[in-house]
Amino acid sequence: MNFKFLFIVFFSIVSIVCHSQQNKDNYFHFQKMPAEDLENAFSMLNLNVYSIGLSVPEDKKQLVKVYLDEYVQNRLIKSNELWEDVLNYDSAMKFENKFSFYFLKKNDTTTIYSIMSPNGSRTTDKIVMNKKYSVQHGFVPFQAQELVQGKKIPVLLYGSYWHDPNLPKDMLRFCMERSLNSDFSSSAFKEMPHHYIIGIELTDPPPPRKRNNNSSSQSIKIN
Repeated sequence: MNFKFLFIVFFSIVSIVCHSQQNKDNYFHFQKMPAEDLENAFSMLNLNVYSIGLSVPEDKKQLVKVYLDEYVQNRLIKSNELWEDVLNYDSAMKFENKFSFYFLKKNDTTTIYSIMSPNGSRTTDKIVMNKKYSVQHGFVPFQAQELVQGKKIPVLLYGSYWHDPNLPKDMLRFCMERSLNSDFSSSAFKEMPHHYIIGIELTDPPPPRKRNNNSSSQSIKIN
């Protein structure tokens, strides 16, 4: 239904544009769509899209892991690895390897996610939360930060709204910051009853397996 609604809006705009351009004394033109408008359109579809770039040193490979940590009352209760891949330096990208994250909220407890790596590989799965934490959740990105080998780097917060005693009972509050510090110093972490942290970790890839050349061979005598 949401897709149908957007198509109707799109063709309505096209129709208006065509009609307006016929009147040279009174017309308008399209401008580059700001990111905020795209975010609003995605929000109508319960879709959140994020893209991040990772710097990989020249002539070096990096094993990148994407993890999902779940917290209740700011206490870690579960940690899962969502995906991993080995990245190489890419001179065409000027050290940049772009990852894309897609999150589609299906209902109060289930969110479909898809991760696309720079080499084109993709993984898709779902986040299923306990029903008792199924209050509305929202996304907030973390600020850009230095990549430290072997350290978990938070990228996105997927956290719950909470009841504020200073607001009417039917209203909920959510993190008011547009980006978060990596030290989790925001007061929202003390208020959220439930949240996830999506992050990355860079390590050296495991050495290639050595082939066993000491295997003995047996000769068979044919009469």
